[in-house]
Amino acid sequence: MSERTLAPSHVAAMRAARAALCDAAGRGDQAGIDAAVRACVDATRSADFSRQTVASLVAAALESALPSARGAGRRARRRAEVARWVALAEQLAEG
Repeated sequence: MSERTLAPSHVAAMRAARAALCDAAGRGDQAGIDAAVRACVDATRSADFSRQTVASLVAAALESALPSARGAGRRARRRAEVARWVALAEQLAEG
């Protein structure tokens, strides 16, 4: 099994896209999150990541940045929102 090395430009693009996604998620900016998901997909796909990996990276960024939800109803809405954005990421990654 060989080690894969990413070009510094890919790493920088992925970090910038993740930062934008986390920022938009932290603000609760729905349109910003949609745009940032697209940027994350573009950055990770250009680095030749699989659809599953792209979706996992988007989910992890969202989970880390979205405000915590108290109460069963709020947690369910948060899970549904994350699932919607992950589905968007998967759809975009399939290209």
